[in-house]
Amino acid sequence: LIAGERPSHGLLGAQQTASGSTTNQAGGVIGEVVPGSPAEQAGLKAGDVITSVDGAMADSFTTVTALVRMHPAGSEITIGYNRDGKQFETQVTLGELDW
Repeated sequence: LIAGERPSHGLLGAQQTASGSTTNQAGGVIGEVVPGSPAEQAGLKAGDVITSVDGAMADSFTTVTALVRMHPAGSEITIGYNRDGKQFETQVTLGELDW
C-alpha cells in the first residue's frame, strides 16, 4: 500500500448457500460455483461442504472466505471438502479478487 500497489487477494469463485440451508457438518456449504472459476476448474460443486483451506480447518463459509483471501492471486492451495458424506481434497489455483 505504501508503494502504491494494491494488495492481491485470492478468489475461489464459490458462493455460499442461502442462509436458510443447513448441514450437520461444520464447514462452508457451497450454494453456487461461478462458471469458469477456479472452484469449477478444481471440480467443486454446489452442495459440497468446504472443511479446510490449505490445512486450516474451516467451520463456516465466512472462515473459508477469510482463509482464501489470506493467499495472493495465483497461489495453489489445497481445499478439503465433503461431498455426499465422503471427504476429498483438491488443488486449486486462486483467481484474483477484483477491487
